[in-house]
Amino acid sequence: MQLAHIAHYNNTPTPQSGVKYPQDALRFDLAGILRKHIGQYKKSHRLSYEQSKVVSAILDCRSPALGGVMKACSVCKALEFHYKA
Repeated sequence: MQLAHIAHYNNTPTPQSGVKYPQDALRFDLAGILRKHIGQYKKSHRLSYEQSKVVSAILDCRSPALGGVMKACSVCKALEFHYKA
């Protein structure tokens, strides 16, 4: 496995992956938005059991809560850690 392949899997743009983002593009992720706003939202809204489970699953995704795996480049032996989704 080459690092370019690992980087592409992680949606991190690299010259080898062919994925490019404009320099000034803002990148948002749902977990980050929830972390920032869910506390305030829950002060005035009640989440159903199902909604609460979904919020928890989104916040746990790609975080220490689910653990992770170490991947090594077969060419240069560089190591990269990736949280599980």
